[in-house]
Amino acid sequence: MEVARFLLRFDVPTIGVEWVRTTDAGDGGTAGTRILTPIRLDAAQLHAAAVDAGRRAKLVEALLCDHPFLAPRHAMQLEGLMLQLASQGLPAYRIVHRSGASVVAEIVAEPCEKADFAGAGAVVVGHLPYMALLLARQRSLRADGWWIRLSTKGGGWVREGEGPDAAAVACTPTVKEAKAWLRAAEEATAGPRGRAGDPTLAARNAKAVWAQVRRSAKLASQRPSDTLS
Repeated sequence: MEVARFLLRFDVPTIGVEWVRTTDAGDGGTAGTRILTPIRLDAAQLHAAAVDAGRRAKLVEALLCDHPFLAPRHAMQLEGLMLQLASQGLPAYRIVHRSGASVVAEIVAEPCEKADFAGAGAVVVGHLPYMALLLARQRSLRADGWWIRLSTKGGGWVREGEGPDAAAVACTPTVKEAKAWLRAAEEATAGPRGRAGDPTLAARNAKAVWAQVRRSAKLASQRPSDTLS
């Protein structure tokens, strides 16, 4: 058994584990069957674990015992996923390309060598300005690199990385940075739309980042400080 990836669901706190069950193919080889197992967590128990490292470690230990496809090497990752669930946190990104970033409706279904980022006829559905903040709900590798999917309604994809054609890089915005960008994005909604970006799209994503950063800050304030006695 081998874990392929972890997934998160926030409305009902759930860690999804996609793992591979290996069976004998009968010809001397093996065959793998992918299985997705949802692990639902009690919201109150999850919150208690988020603010107490001891409870978090016990919860991880219980998950490892209850699910044989999980191994001790997954413990740290499970802890991180629990904290992410408790804060309802998605990865944050910042647009770093000076001309901003085009948001495309879809990308090709699977990585391929000949197709470009979205294949022929890519539909551009928006444009985010330089320094815009956003949350990503999906990350996918294609022939020309990694792409991230916006978490807000309507979705859309933006190219990740720092190359000449890339637009967004991962970041950890502070409360001050998130609030300042939200203010700037909301002020821009009154101005004309143009190549600098789509003010409505930028503001929508700025609100999502601001809400998450506030939740994370509140959760962090509830955690006891780690001090030496």
